[in-house]
Amino acid sequence: MLVKRYLHLIDPQGLGTWEDRHHGLQCLQRYSLNAETTETARFADWIDHHSSGIHTFLLDLPDEGFHLEQIPPVSGQDRQKLIARRQMQQFFGSPFVATIPLGRVQDGRRDEHVLLVALTRPGNLLPWLQALREAEARLARVCSPALLTRPLLRLLRPTNPQGLILSFSHSGIRQTYFEQGCLRFSRLSPPPEGEFASGGHGCLSATR
Repeated sequence: MLVKRYLHLIDPQGLGTWEDRHHGLQCLQRYSLNAETTETARFADWIDHHSSGIHTFLLDLPDEGFHLEQIPPVSGQDRQKLIARRQMQQFFGSPFVATIPLGRVQDGRRDEHVLLVALTRPGNLLPWLQALREAEARLARVCSPALLTRPLLRLLRPTNPQGLILSFSHSGIRQTYFEQGCLRFSRLSPPPEGEFASGGHGCLSATR
């Protein structure tokens, strides 16, 4: 039996649930963030009937932090403990933190550069995840548009050492900066006023 896959997109307007079908994604449900208790109850009821699927959360929100760290050349459990301590110092209170290795310094003791990425306001996600836990549904991953651009960059293989990827959605204008093929930071600006179709001019203005 084919297992169904669902994408739950959280943006400033609310949560949208999409199903992965052979011809693309199809929107199934939308939930507002304004009436949180009622809407999460609706979502929980939907999850109860779709708990056999595989679920992914994508957060297109400005509440994302990026911090570059340089750590000593340690490995194994020592490295894990050191990174966990740096994560707690930088993003205390958020359980949604990822670490991206960026390579080693070429001179000296060859310290390692790592990028710490975190969802800085986990409250936007926790009520929806709780519904998944109660239904014992399978969670594949929690991701952001900035992290999704990493495989895109590997496909593009840019020749410039520095680059900026612009993406435009109803959430706003996202600028994701890369250096030497590695993600450095991403920021989401409010969408420009006017018709959505004319937002390209706002994208260009945001980069100046």
